[in-house]
Amino acid sequence: MLEKDHIMDKRIIRRNIDRGRLTQAQYDAHLASLPDVEDKAVAQTIEVRSGEFEVVVPEPVEE
Repeated sequence: MLEKDHIMDKRIIRRNIDRGRLTQAQYDAHLASLPDVEDKAVAQTIEVRSGEFEVVVPEPVEE
């Protein structure tokens, strides 16, 4: 059997469910068990001008 990290890889989760390697209930339980890290997220802005991309990254806030 594949390692848990490989079974739960979000890029192939649908395939693993379709092939019976994982149930939707198991996947839902896995998602529910993940910690909430929303407070650690940093908003970023991407501006597109004349086909060029500019990524604006705010300075990190020291806590």
